Amino acid sequence: MTDAILGILTECWEILPESSLYMLFGFLAAIAGCSLLLGWLLNRFYAWTGLDIIRWVTHFQHEKASLPAVSAALVLVGLIVWQNPRGWWEKQGGCCG
Repeated sequence: MTDAILGILTECWEILPESSLYMLFGFLAAIAGCSLLLGWLLNRFYAWTGLDIIRWVTHFQHEKASLPAVSAALVLVGLIVWQNPRGWWEKQGGCCG
């Protein structure tokens, strides 16, 4: 499995232009950095205000997903598949075909 993933990444690395790779890694780094910074700031805010979020988290930790939540997730997956029909990857040139 790991060899297959590495093979796919290697082929994609060779096909994508260098500027696209820089943009991709820059985008991912920006998302990761913002997530870490905002999470840290939110934790500081909770500590400053004295809010105890543990009681909220543990309260909802063991609840099952409701029917509307599962239905919405299935609708979103259906929309993604509908917008990217079979053969979409090959039409774009693919990276691993």
